Amino acid sequence: MSYYTGIDYHKHYSVACTVDGQGRIIREARINANAPEAFEAYVKALGAPCKVVMEACWNWGALYDLLEGIEGVEDVALSNPAKNRIIAESMNKNDKVDAHALATLLRGNFISRVHVPARPCARGKICCASASGSRGCAR
Repeated sequence: MSYYTGIDYHKHYSVACTVDGQGRIIREARINANAPEAFEAYVKALGAPCKVVMEACWNWGALYDLLEGIEGVEDVALSNPAKNRIIAESMNKNDKVDAHALATLLRGNFISRVHVPARPCARGKICCASASGSRGCAR
């Protein structure tokens, strides 16, 4: 059995919602300070492997890398927020609803995925962009 977790990611906190294969909510939580140990504890408490989805946003790379390294996370999907009309056009819009909508879309395989470059490639682009400026290479 696999679970599906949607994460509504913010600067100072995140909201996670996990559903099972039938769409029943298994667990919900607010993760304060986006603490890595809190994400790990959330996934561990599920007691089963999960697939995770988050929207591409201001600092998606940090959370994406963190989630990829957590035992029990089978796959991390990065969703295109402009193509998730169910969330954008929702009349009842709040963090819990958004996280649940992401989990539900993932469960139904309705996520519009954004390409995630391999880490060395992504880091190379950051180095090239930084080297052309005055800051040098970001490592």
